Amino acid sequence: MVFVAFLVLLLAQSLAPKRIETFVLGDHALRPPVQGRTDTVTLDVRAAALWHYLDLDRGVLLTPPDTQGWDVAARRFQLRIPTPRLPSGDEGSPAIGHRPSAIARPGDLPRWYRYDFLAHLLRPAGQAYVLRTDLGAGVTLEVLGYYCPGPTAGCLTFRYALGPTEPDQGALLRDSARLQP
Repeated sequence: MVFVAFLVLLLAQSLAPKRIETFVLGDHALRPPVQGRTDTVTLDVRAAALWHYLDLDRGVLLTPPDTQGWDVAARRFQLRIPTPRLPSGDEGSPAIGHRPSAIARPGDLPRWYRYDFLAHLLRPAGQAYVLRTDLGAGVTLEVLGYYCPGPTAGCLTFRYALGPTEPDQGALLRDSARLQP
């Protein structure tokens, strides 16, 4: 009887409306960065084979084959940073009042999402990452969502802030507070 109740609950949960934050394309566009200002960008990553390359120093989306100077690449649910881009030093966090919870390692950003098995949705893990741009500026980045209205997968939205050239790794890892808008 308990097993049947569990199955009914599982079925009901999977059929329930899926609640997740969605983002509209065009609401959050790249713009020239200002140190200490937090910006939000939404990318159209619905095409499974197409990588999008962002230069966060200049606030522009680069078009292949001219992708020199990219800081973050996105394709569907994958986020990558070029190698090597590890921050070092002790000048503080890139974002005002924020301490990221992870140092971004070269390659794919580790599990920025949690997979919801019942709803079949990717939900942001609440991690903030720190990386260094090709010009040496520190950047704090946090994924806010992955869905367009509907919800339809493919509106990858993240918040980021440019900061000092050498963020303090120890301080950045001690506190997992989220970016402030």
